Amino acid sequence: MDNTFPMYVFLCLGLGIFTNTTGTCNGCDCAVRENPREPAGVRTIKLQCQEGQIMWYDLYGAVRIIVQPRFSGDFRFCFTVNSGYILVKISKEIIPSTKTPETQLGYENSGELQTVLTTRGILTEYCITSSENLILYLEPEKVRHPLAVPKVSMLYDIEKIPRNEHDLFLEECRPCSEDEILKAYCSSDFVVVGSMSELTQNRERQMLEIHADISQIVRQKGSLFNRADRKSKNLQGIISVPAHCGVVYGSGTFLFTGRIKLGQMRLGCAPYFEKWLEIVEKAEAEGRLMCSYG
Repeated sequence: MDNTFPMYVFLCLGLGIFTNTTGTCNGCDCAVRENPREPAGVRTIKLQCQEGQIMWYDLYGAVRIIVQPRFSGDFRFCFTVNSGYILVKISKEIIPSTKTPETQLGYENSGELQTVLTTRGILTEYCITSSENLILYLEPEKVRHPLAVPKVSMLYDIEKIPRNEHDLFLEECRPCSEDEILKAYCSSDFVVVGSMSELTQNRERQMLEIHADISQIVRQKGSLFNRADRKSKNLQGIISVPAHCGVVYGSGTFLFTGRIKLGQMRLGCAPYFEKWLEIVEKAEAEGRLMCSYG
């Protein structure tokens, strides 16, 4: 047993008598705080969105996170953690086959905890693949650093995957079909026109990062692209793609599309702009364009 973690948490879990306050995330962002009128213990929350953020203040006890996707089949739960100077332990709860997460919302403990990782500071993307409902625990170290801010933030993303994990590995990298490009144009978190100024590798995140100069914004969620300085004509931004996809630098103008995952822009479909003009012209003539263009 790791002595850096609160002993009472493990003892109470083993006895099944911990104080357990249940709740759900309001919207896609959760704020977990201790209630001074209740004994400190384990706070249970059930995620309501496929992506969002959990903010845990005044760290004490543990937070129990129930992940129940809205779809059936295998899924991948990815998250990042920022805990400042505080060491945080993340564990997975092993649920007996005769029980479900819903029956675990009371005072009864399901039993075994399996350590996933411990982290301090900023944890880059970590993913867990599962075929059934997932329950995770966040537990802080007992002794806090004098300069630490008593707060832990977690960004999370739930993604449906094929039965074969290898299929997802290939899915992330294959070229988009014309229909997929049209769908990406109409539904992506960002749709922009621009070029590559640089391509770098982020080994820590196992990502390639496209440094993009943007000449036109069709759509963006929030302020994703910004000017480097007042003199810059174009906007700039960094778009990530998994390193195993082997993306190489390309000159010319592209239509970049993608989504926001864990606070970062992820590349979706990115045809050359000339090719995109051919695709959209053809789609308009055939009545296949799913949204307005222009």
